[in-house]
Amino acid sequence: HHMPVQVQLRYSRPNGEQVLQVFTVRQSASTIRDESEADIRGEAVALSGIHNAARLAQLGDYRAARIELISNCRLLQRAMRSEQHQESYLSFVVQAEKLDGFMRERESQDKVFGADSSAQRG
Repeated sequence: HHMPVQVQLRYSRPNGEQVLQVFTVRQSASTIRDESEADIRGEAVALSGIHNAARLAQLGDYRAARIELISNCRLLQRAMRSEQHQESYLSFVVQAEKLDGFMRERESQDKVFGADSSAQRG
C-alpha cells in the first residue's frame, strides 16, 4: 500500500516575498503492526509524546497528558529492537517521570489554591 503525504512550507524571504513550497511523495504504508513499529524513529516518537503530553498538562488536562505518556511508553516498549530504540525509551521515561512529577505538584496546588490559580501562574 502507498499513500500520498504532502508537506507545505510557507515562509517570507528577506525581501518580503511570500513563498509556498509544496512537496508530495507517495509513502509506503502497512497494516501490519509489528512491521510498522519495527521501523519507528524512537527519538521522534519520544520527543513528540513528551511535547504533546506537556501541552495537555499546560491546559490542565492531566488525565489526557498521562494517557499520552502511557500510550507512547507502550509504543516505545514494543518497538525496542535496537540499542538506539532502548536509548530513546530510557530518555522518554526520564522526561515522562519529570513531567508526571510536575503534574502531580500542579494537581496538589490546584487542590489547595483552586484550579483557576494554576492557569494564572502558567
